[in-house]
Amino acid sequence: MKNVEEQSITSIALDDDTAMQYLLQNPDLFIHNARRVKQIRVPHPVRGTVSWLNSTGLANVITSTN
Repeated sequence: MKNVEEQSITSIALDDDTAMQYLLQNPDLFIHNARRVKQIRVPHPVRGTVSWLNSTGLANVITSTN
């Protein structure tokens, strides 16, 4: 059985607008979670998938701060 926190999380519908709203309200999310951000992979039209940091050009910024 899931705990209360897990039940709350799974009941939230996450769509693009909700995700964007959260990111705009929490601008430090990527700084506070730099290690996790390094693990994000996104589709790339030529290479299959690439790290999100490399796709945005932020790899050097995040890596140099941690």
